Amino acid sequence: MEKVAADLGVEVELRRDLDEAIYSTGSDAFILVKTCRYEATPDIKLELLAVEAELRSSSEEASAYLRVTWQAGDGPEQLYLEAQGQGTMWTQVGREEAVLLGYGQELVVRFYLRADTAPPGETYVAYMRNALVRVKAYGRRITIPG
Repeated sequence: MEKVAADLGVEVELRRDLDEAIYSTGSDAFILVKTCRYEATPDIKLELLAVEAELRSSSEEASAYLRVTWQAGDGPEQLYLEAQGQGTMWTQVGREEAVLLGYGQELVVRFYLRADTAPPGETYVAYMRNALVRVKAYGRRITIPG
């Protein structure tokens, strides 16, 4: 008869990575501004829980746009969040939906930022701050023979 240790090998760690830096771009095409990497050993499984950020533009008439993607190991980059913040006041955006990866898969989260297209002779700037990524790590259950 085997016994399963219910309190071992389940949740290993909850990471809450907050970056208070301010990122900006005047480009009207998405530009990679931040990359977060989370490594996992063969006995660890990662779960992306949520992503948040604050956005604003340099102009009341313009918006800042954010695209956040995730990638498991060498797999394709997948969209997690697309959001926009209108005007010069900071707008909080985010998504809270779990994405569970396989054992040993590295998780990469990328933040892309872009500004609205400005009239000729002008430039709009998009700003992002307080980028937050929440990730949970799980270990394999330990089976104790006995």
